Amino acid sequence: MPLFAGHDEIVVPAIFETEVTAALTRRGLDPSRIAGFFERHLAQRRSITIGPRATRGAKRILGVTRLRAADALYVWVAAREELPLITLDEEVLARAGLAGVAVSLP
Repeated sequence: MPLFAGHDEIVVPAIFETEVTAALTRRGLDPSRIAGFFERHLAQRRSITIGPRATRGAKRILGVTRLRAADALYVWVAAREELPLITLDEEVLARAGLAGVAVSLP
């Protein structure tokens, strides 16, 4: 089942759109194409705000996993929402389990 088929709820930290836009722009994609992608495939995503509670949770995850700060936020969201984390990032795939989060490939 494709990730963007609309069958699953997509839950992300508030940095998601900025992080994805930055990565794709750095690879040469036109910002308007990226915006269109978000409108077509991710308009219904649920964004989790990053405040003091998220920061404390991410810091706990950092202590266990030693992931990058942004990656720790994704793991924190998955743990908080009791959802599996879908990622292609090999480091996250290898370490998120240390925080009790199930991970899988898209």
